[in-house]
Amino acid sequence: MTQPHEMTQRDGTTRPHDTARERHSAPQRVHESPATITVYPDGPLVIRGRVTITQADGEVVETGRISALCRCGRSAVKPFCDGSHKRGALVSTSADTALPDD
Repeated sequence: MTQPHEMTQRDGTTRPHDTARERHSAPQRVHESPATITVYPDGPLVIRGRVTITQADGEVVETGRISALCRCGRSAVKPFCDGSHKRGALVSTSADTALPDD
């Protein structure tokens, strides 16, 4: 009969049960919180959290942990921001950051 901290091997022998090793070798579930989007005045939309973007042509783009989306329309790497708004291409209004009335 095996002891509480022993495991029986395939060949019938027993060995000490290493609960710490099994605990650390088990797959870890990563809990990611929902993505957040922040509107920066005169700047991009900054996404914190991983999201999937489907472009008009159907191309699917996976984002990293932090991404910036272009709002000025002048980025050479659309849909992402390349800093083109810094050349005065975008001027925010209060309507740009207001939440819609539901």
